[in-house]
Amino acid sequence: MSAVTRCLATAQQRGEVACLVNMRGTFRAEEAAAAAVNVADLMISQPPDAGYARKIVIALLNSGAIDLIVVEGAPEGFDDDEIWLAASRTKTDLRLIP
Repeated sequence: MSAVTRCLATAQQRGEVACLVNMRGTFRAEEAAAAAVNVADLMISQPPDAGYARKIVIALLNSGAIDLIVVEGAPEGFDDDEIWLAASRTKTDLRLIP
């Protein structure tokens, strides 16, 4: 089980709303389901570039509706002050996985 699927499965098992921002484009629903991720309830975004991914993450953080955001394939410098400031104003757990 990868770090990504472990984070997502654990959050869902606690009844939390989880979102995957998959910048690598390597998400495999079958593998995630085998690792206890409820794929039907998982929010998944596959943005075309880091700039778009940042906008998605900030919008999700500001919504306050997500408990866990996992950014897979986050490039160096992705986690700037704007993202951490938005994260600090919510209960959302943000995980950046290079």
